[in-house]
Amino acid sequence: MQVDASVRSRPISSTIHEFHEIRASFDTISYKKGAAIIAMLRAVIGNKNFRRGLSNYLKKFAYKCTKSENLFQAISEVMDEVEGPNESALDVSNFGTQWTKMMGFPLVTARTLGTKLEIRQQHYFLNTSVQEHEKYRFHRQEYKWDVPIWLTSREGDTTLKWLKTNEPLYVNLESLNLPLIINPHRNGYYRQNYDSAGWKRIARLLKQNHTVLDHYTRYVILCDAFSAAFIGQLDYGIVFELIRYAHAPDRREQHHLPLRAIIDGLDKVSTMYGLEEKDASSIKLYIKSVLSPLYDETVSRLFSQGTEFGQSIEKRHSGLPPRERIAGRMMSERKRWKSVIDIKAAVSLLNLYCRIETGCSSMFRMLFESEVLRGCSGFEKASQCVHIHDSFKGIAYCQGVKELGDAAFRKLDDLLNLEDDADEREKLATGLGCLQNITRLKRKLLEALDTGSYYRQEEIVRLFWSVAKNPLSNEWMLCFCISNWKAIYERVTKYIDWIVRSCFFKVRSHGEMLLIKAFQKSGCNGCDHNAIHMGLEQVEHRIQWIERYSKKVSELAQSELDSLR
Repeated sequence: MQVDASVRSRPISSTIHEFHEIRASFDTISYKKGAAIIAMLRAVIGNKNFRRGLSNYLKKFAYKCTKSENLFQAISEVMDEVEGPNESALDVSNFGTQWTKMMGFPLVTARTLGTKLEIRQQHYFLNTSVQEHEKYRFHRQEYKWDVPIWLTSREGDTTLKWLKTNEPLYVNLESLNLPLIINPHRNGYYRQNYDSAGWKRIARLLKQNHTVLDHYTRYVILCDAFSAAFIGQLDYGIVFELIRYAHAPDRREQHHLPLRAIIDGLDKVSTMYGLEEKDASSIKLYIKSVLSPLYDETVSRLFSQGTEFGQSIEKRHSGLPPRERIAGRMMSERKRWKSVIDIKAAVSLLNLYCRIETGCSSMFRMLFESEVLRGCSGFEKASQCVHIHDSFKGIAYCQGVKELGDAAFRKLDDLLNLEDDADEREKLATGLGCLQNITRLKRKLLEALDTGSYYRQEEIVRLFWSVAKNPLSNEWMLCFCISNWKAIYERVTKYIDWIVRSCFFKVRSHGEMLLIKAFQKSGCNGCDHNAIHMGLEQVEHRIQWIERYSKKVSELAQSELDSLR
């Protein structure tokens, strides 16, 4: 949904006028949003109707080209009647067209009015000060949908009601103390939000007994809370209040999905600040206080056998197990990962935590020495000689190069030259970008951009992102990208969106933003690419966020820390 929150997004279905729009049609919007809309339709009409309609569609249009309208019509022809937003039979074609012909999605907000909930919708925009693409601008005043609203009470009963395009929805509250949860299982393609009273009811319930709500509902609630705060529709104080239950000593969250929502949300906050900046000290300490127990448990799984939870991190890191135990137990591909969080969340956790805690880097330095420097010799390939679980190789390589410097950098460079496994090469490229040497980083970027180099486009993207996240690139990454734009655009056209995001990742000042706008107007090849527009939109939002919320969020973080003492 992140891409679809941009004013430079696009509808699933639109007329193609120019050649470059063909490639743009095969993207996240087509596949992920398209799948989400189909899933929402299935949830509205039921599995039986959906299967019958899909079967009719496949038989009717076998070996033919189709449009989305054909699918909606085929479903309408055979489905049993389902109530729609106007208390009459659902018009599937009208409903489906709204969601496929308009870009974006709604933010649905519930406000307490006495004993009722008033539910309204607005377009979820990352940055409302930027105009959308002219091609889709005619919808500017009409970004309203017929929204299926699933409501779940504490008892778990779920009902479906309709929020119409032209009027709010009113729902009776059974109790002012118990919350009604909107869209608990993310059947609908929208974000939920509440007034402060509604969020506080949810926070109380989570604090009392979070297991009353199933793990996916908790995940949805936390994701949407961070998302609403991100665009200024919710105070971060309420977000911090919501997640208190998850790191409370007596009642910690034990499911990986809600924990992943917290990790990703805090990571996004840290990215807005830039954790290397001085004014981020309180948010760094707050993130550390929230994630430390989870980090300790994750590291215990990675590096220890039978280590009791809660033991100090220093004792556990005093020495690593022998190499055979690392290979055989800790990170073997054949060994099932067992932890309170899944592997993807564990990687996000370690990446975030290692940016704020130096002890994490030293731990991976020892692992790098054991597995890479001593574990690989001669002409061995990293995919064969490094016995680290694939998911953790990127961070191990990065922290090893960061801590050990040139020796580790040269080792990874040699391994990259030898390697023929595509995934392994990308992880090695990630490690190279963590070097603490500006001159060599720039040289490596230029080397990768050379058309005669052995770098694949995917590896160049990984290298650029790794350098972008390296604090050493703060002062020069943007200028480097602008100065070498011609080589970048010609070499990595396929992934130019990702490269632009990496180039703009550290931009947090109006001066740098003006530099981007001047570059955009320079008329160079690719300067008017949609990726530049989307990147600039994110930069403007980041600067606005810093100006409006950074001080407030720092104060809230400090207040949370004070309450823990």
